[in-house]
Amino acid sequence: MPIVLFCIWYAKENLPQVLKKLLFLNIFIVIVTLSVLLSQNYDLALLIFIRSNMVLFVILSLFANKDIFEITLGLQELKIPPNIVALFFFSAKFIFLLGLELQKFRKTLHVRGFVAKTSWFTYTTYGNFIGMLIIKSFHNAKKLQNAMIIRGFDKKIYTLSSTNTLYKTEVLLLGLVVLSLFEIGKII
Repeated sequence: MPIVLFCIWYAKENLPQVLKKLLFLNIFIVIVTLSVLLSQNYDLALLIFIRSNMVLFVILSLFANKDIFEITLGLQELKIPPNIVALFFFSAKFIFLLGLELQKFRKTLHVRGFVAKTSWFTYTTYGNFIGMLIIKSFHNAKKLQNAMIIRGFDKKIYTLSSTNTLYKTEVLLLGLVVLSLFEIGKII
C-alpha cells in the first residue's frame, strides 16, 4: 500500500492520464476476470482483478512522464543485456514511426473528406493503407539495418547526457520497496 500511495503522489500531475490508460487496459482485465468467474472461482477472479490493476497502476504512474527512449536508457543503466535493450529501443522507434504514419493517414483522409462506411471503398482504402504501412516498415527496417552496419553498431545505445544522478524520489521509492519486502516477509 505505501508504494501505491507513493505512485499517487509521484504522478499527481499525470493522474488523469494514468487513470484513463488504466481504464482502457481494464477492458482486457475484465475479460480475464469474467472468464475466471465463469469457472465459479470468485476469490481468484477478485485477486486477479485487484493485483493486475495495482501492478498496472504502479507501472503507469512511474512511467507516466517518461518517453519510451528514456525508459530504454534506464534499462541500459540497469545492465539489462544489450540485445534486449537494442530490441526494445528499435521496437519503440518503429512503434513511434507507425504512430506518425497513422496520424498522417488520418489527416489525409480528413482533408479529403473521407467518411468511413460499410462499403467496398472504405475496405479498399484501409487495406491499401495497411499494405503501404507494411511496405514502408520493411523499407525503413532495411534502411536502419544498413545504417547500423555502416556505423558499426555494437548493441549499445549512446547518449550525450550523463544519467548517474540519483534523485530523492528514487531513494524514497527504493526505501518503500524494501519496507514492503520486509512486510511481505513477516506475512509469509
